[in-house]
Amino acid sequence: MLTVYSGANGYPISNDDYYVRLLASGLDEVVFQVSIRDDVYKYITEEARIRDRDQNYYIIKQIDAGNEKAKVVAQIDIDDWKAVMYKDYTN
Repeated sequence: MLTVYSGANGYPISNDDYYVRLLASGLDEVVFQVSIRDDVYKYITEEARIRDRDQNYYIIKQIDAGNEKAKVVAQIDIDDWKAVMYKDYTN
């Protein structure tokens, strides 16, 4: 189950038909479709955060809306990892 966040509020997406794929860059990407008539569709915007059932957070990067459904592509959110620098690390 996916949940989209708008501010501090989470809204469940009524579509459990999604898949996660591994990109050549090593990052995960989640892809799913949602009806454009669904109430939660108004919260699906670029740069919005979503969470999957494994508690991983993703950032929406692409929305391709058609007449009935929209295909949504989101990449894993690693901004928190990028914010920390470990100076004591040596290899």
